[in-house]
Amino acid sequence: MIPGRHRVWMLASFWLPAACLAIAATGCVNVPRAPGATGWVVDADTGNPVWQATVLRLADRPPSPATNATASLKNVFRDREEFAAAVYTSRDGSFTMHPASALELTRLVPGLAGEKSPVLTATFQIIAEGYATNQFEVVATRTNHWRKDLQTIELISKKPKAAGKGDCDCQ
Repeated sequence: MIPGRHRVWMLASFWLPAACLAIAATGCVNVPRAPGATGWVVDADTGNPVWQATVLRLADRPPSPATNATASLKNVFRDREEFAAAVYTSRDGSFTMHPASALELTRLVPGLAGEKSPVLTATFQIIAEGYATNQFEVVATRTNHWRKDLQTIELISKKPKAAGKGDCDCQ
């Protein structure tokens, strides 16, 4: 037997299984990044549904952990665009926006990966022609499947109200 060959074999027999275990303990998981929302958009005065209103999500995602500050700043701007979304309301004024998620390489062994954020936040805007824009913050958690039920959202009309019989101040 060649001297030193036994030592190489012993090192390989230890490190090869260790490397295989490390690879097997990692994988891709779908990580939520921005909350979803459901609701109805209606006219504040009449209660009628607002059809084709635009519901925008502007994701307020914190920067990803990075090895240096420059990479972290680049991620902030990329992620804000990546997780922003828009949907239109249907004829009955309803809308559904699904949560945004991304595949992330992580450790599959419990306790080794860092804790994910317990809440997701985003700014939502409702825009419709002839109405004032409505903007609000949405916070969603794992317990509501990263989705917030906004229920009924009222938009205020920009159109001046027509004067009725009781509105006249004439004598």
